[in-house]
Amino acid sequence: MADVKNTEGSKAGFIATLLFLGQFGGDMPWVHLDIAYTSVRDKESRYQLKRATGEPVRALINLALVLDKGLDGIICVD
Repeated sequence: MADVKNTEGSKAGFIATLLFLGQFGGDMPWVHLDIAYTSVRDKESRYQLKRATGEPVRALINLALVLDKGLDGIICVD
């Protein structure tokens, strides 16, 4: 697991991150979850508070549940 912040203002930040992380995976399958913009809500609305959202946590829990089921019924793209 890695926690790396992209360089501010870089238009190729996502690709640079993937290339960087790919150097450490070897032949092991890996995934990059880009959760920066969903983790904190910076504005309040009538039904949402200005705070941490917890959305990345829910996504990781759902991923763990899917992986536990052996990816049955999931379409994987190479």
